Amino acid sequence: MFIKRIEKKNKNSDKVYVYYRLMESYRTSSGPRQKKILDLGTLDIDTNDFKALADRIEDLVYGRQCLIPAEEKIESLAVYYSSLIVKKTINTEENKIEVFDYENIDLNSLNILNTRTIGPEYIAYSIIKELELDKFLYALGFSPEHTTDALVSIIAKLVHPSSEHFSLKWLKSVSGLEKLLNTSFTHLPLNRLYRISDKLLKHKEEIEEYLKNKERDLFSLKENIILYDLTNTYFEGLMHNADKAKYGRSKEKTRTELYDNAKSEIIGVNEKSEFSASDNDNNMDELKADFSTFVYSLNPQALFYLWKLPNPMTGKYEKDIKTARYLIDTIDMLFNKTKGNLDENESKLITD
Repeated sequence: MFIKRIEKKNKNSDKVYVYYRLMESYRTSSGPRQKKILDLGTLDIDTNDFKALADRIEDLVYGRQCLIPAEEKIESLAVYYSSLIVKKTINTEENKIEVFDYENIDLNSLNILNTRTIGPEYIAYSIIKELELDKFLYALGFSPEHTTDALVSIIAKLVHPSSEHFSLKWLKSVSGLEKLLNTSFTHLPLNRLYRISDKLLKHKEEIEEYLKNKERDLFSLKENIILYDLTNTYFEGLMHNADKAKYGRSKEKTRTELYDNAKSEIIGVNEKSEFSASDNDNNMDELKADFSTFVYSLNPQALFYLWKLPNPMTGKYEKDIKTARYLIDTIDMLFNKTKGNLDENESKLITD
């Protein structure tokens, strides 16, 4: 519900009279419409409170609970106007003359044959008609036959998403869509669904743009631009094969300090080369000469269990070959790239 301003001018005078009316929007097959609920007369409240008053009247009429209490003046007006609406509704219903027409049916004589679903299909078809999508497809150059095929494909994907092959079975044995479109799916070939899907995909951008503008105008939608700050975004894992995943400083240190400390200590041990996710294969021969650097490239956490770095929780150097081996996913890679460069303890990572 909403409050509408009405202006009237007297024929014999230039004076303009202003009063307000409570309205309600509803939808018909011809589009959105408005109907008068109640004449409110003049309102001695700020125009900014009109929405709060209309919402509170609607809550009282339909028996909805209000979590946030309204202002005293708005509450009193809402109670008064809602009582008038309820009284008006009761008087209207009392004036109706009910006519009953009964028929006796033998339930045992009823047989159910070839049942079909129609409810979801009707909703989808009604939305398509309201969006005038069929007319837009005509404008894109779709023939009447192709337009019908397009509607069939779209509704099938909306109501029962599946492949074209299964959609055809659903259309022929379950759905009552053919009755809505005044056609028959008995001899509908599978290739027609494939071809119309390709045709819709070809015009994907035009259709999406049309639907966006149509829905915005139809429902009076407001467009908002949302800007996302990605400066604190980071990747979990090493992401070796992702060009966009580089090592770098995190403002919130969400890429844990453990990894950063591990990297800095490894660089201190091996000053000849600094490993990063952007290094290419040409550097691998140099990197594999240092076991710590190479294990770091596979999984930095493994170094905490190979006497290379102190455990961040205990501060002690630990040796746990099984845990380190578990943390390194590709043992074969480790064996091939470091063959001949491991000492006795490090070789157990492969042979144990």
